[in-house]
Amino acid sequence: MGISELCDATTIIVSEETGDVKFVKNGTFYNIRLEQFQEQLVKYLKD
Repeated sequence: MGISELCDATTIIVSEETGDVKFVKNGTFYNIRLEQFQEQLVKYLKD
């Protein structure tokens, strides 16, 4: 999360235990379903 607070990077976090995927952009967490990963990644990167 730290890097997304310091610059305009989007961070992708994948839980080793559950497989849950999250995006972190500007310090804000976004939960994402794996089935929609590519679609949501493109959306968040364009914003």
